[in-house]
Amino acid sequence: MSLKLVLANSVICFSAIAVVNLAFSQDRPSDTEILNEIMNNVSEGYVVCAAYYAMVASAVEDSGDEATANSYKQVYETTIALAFAAAQSGRSEEMAMKVTTARLNIHLDDMESEIENDYSNMSLLMVKHLKRCEWVVNHTDAFFQEWQDKIFSRYATEE
Repeated sequence: MSLKLVLANSVICFSAIAVVNLAFSQDRPSDTEILNEIMNNVSEGYVVCAAYYAMVASAVEDSGDEATANSYKQVYETTIALAFAAAQSGRSEEMAMKVTTARLNIHLDDMESEIENDYSNMSLLMVKHLKRCEWVVNHTDAFFQEWQDKIFSRYATEE
């Protein structure tokens, strides 16, 4: 699926939030605040996967497999673009870029520390991130829906 198609589908999903009719408590945030909370979590999830794929690309490139490294770089570029797009909810473009970059640097630093800056320890990151990140990349609508359901359930009241 192309990045443009993914982003277009995401915009449709984001717009659908405004028409969702749930029973909410009187204390619930505005629809805009709820959307921003959903998108903040979606962005964070994409950033984690972007950092993971950046690490994999570097490790594979270090081993000399340029073609495979380029494939992982493309996945990184897609996930970081999605993270940036989601981070723009409730933020200026400039602030979204700062937030996305800061999150990416935090996760890259954490991952480098976890493997002790040694790519031979990449299995530690694979165990922690591979399945989830593959799912996130291949099921963008379901990933958005997962966060929408989590956030809506936080504010919904039982009828």
